[in-house]
Amino acid sequence: MDTGKIGVPTLWGLVLLALKLAKSLWFLTILGAIKFFASFLFVIAIVIASLFYGIKSAFSYTSTKRRYQLDVARNLYFKNLGSNLGALLRLVDEAEQQEACKVILAFYVLSSSTSEFLTTEQIDQQAELLLQTLTGIEIDFDVEDALRDLVGLGVVYSSSEGWKSLAVEDAIERISETRNQRR
Repeated sequence: MDTGKIGVPTLWGLVLLALKLAKSLWFLTILGAIKFFASFLFVIAIVIASLFYGIKSAFSYTSTKRRYQLDVARNLYFKNLGSNLGALLRLVDEAEQQEACKVILAFYVLSSSTSEFLTTEQIDQQAELLLQTLTGIEIDFDVEDALRDLVGLGVVYSSSEGWKSLAVEDAIERISETRNQRR
């Protein structure tokens, strides 16, 4: 289709150019102008006109080709986002964000507590109460998973009395050290 968009107008333009120049040549011959000079100018005019028309057609073709390539790239990008892999990546991102929010909420409950230690049940109840206050929806908080992650980060510890968190500054320092060790 694109070849036709370039080839047909080019051929048609050359035919029209040849007809116009033939009329001019006929006119020049009828007038008895200098035949050699007229035919030489005729050949130069055909070459120059063909050259410029070819350049215009080539630029038109490259512009059309770039536009099609951009459209293909855009379509592939958006189709990739809507593919099964895109959906799975989105689910993984959502799960990681959910996990981080659980850990932050559990740490907040522990660090803002007025009690020295909190039991697992107390952490669960306070987190669920906070979520219900903020959202107006009753949400079941997975306290065991959040505490497991906090222990893994090294920012909470348990004793026979319950759970206790490090101070916020100490927790930030501990997480930074852990991250640097993993690198």
